[in-house]
Amino acid sequence: SYLLTPCMKGFDFIELNLGYEYKIGKKIYGELYITSGATSFTLAAASAYSRLDPGTVWTQGLIKNVTTTAADGTMTLANAGTYRVDFWANFSTAALAAGTAYNFKVALDGTPTGRKVHVHKTDPGAETLFVSGSALLTVTAAQVLSIHIAGDATSSATAITVDEANMIA
Repeated sequence: SYLLTPCMKGFDFIELNLGYEYKIGKKIYGELYITSGATSFTLAAASAYSRLDPGTVWTQGLIKNVTTTAADGTMTLANAGTYRVDFWANFSTAALAAGTAYNFKVALDGTPTGRKVHVHKTDPGAETLFVSGSALLTVTAAQVLSIHIAGDATSSATAITVDEANMIA
C-alpha cells in the first residue's frame, strides 16, 4: 500500500510506504417501510409477541447485501456481524383505557430479543401513537430480522392500524 503526496520543494511526489493494507469494509444495509397503511393488524392474545405483519403494506427501500421480504416485513442479514437496527412506527389504536400499553421488540429468526420499547395510551378514546427504538445486534450469517409487538392485559387481542413505519439495519 502506497500513499503519494505532492511536494512543494522541487519533487513531484514523495512515496511513503505505509507498511500495511487497509481493507475497506463491505457496505451492508436494508430498509423496509410502511406509508399510508390502512390494514388492520390484530395483536396476539395473552400479551404474546407476534411479528408486526399488517398484510402486504411493507415496501422495500434501499438495500445492499441484505434481502428483504416486504410481504411479511422481514429482512435477511446475509453476513455475520454487528448491525445497528432502527425502528419507528405511528399506529392507530382502538378506544381502550388510558395507560394501556403496546410493547415492541426486535426479533432474530422469529425470537424476540430481550430489549423492549413500549408506549402507553394517554386517552380512553382511539389514539394515534408513536414508538421508536434502536439496538446494536450481533448476528450470524442469514439471520432474519423483524419487529414484534405485544399488547398488555387490556390491548392484547385488539386491532391496531400501522399508519407509517420504518425498519433499517
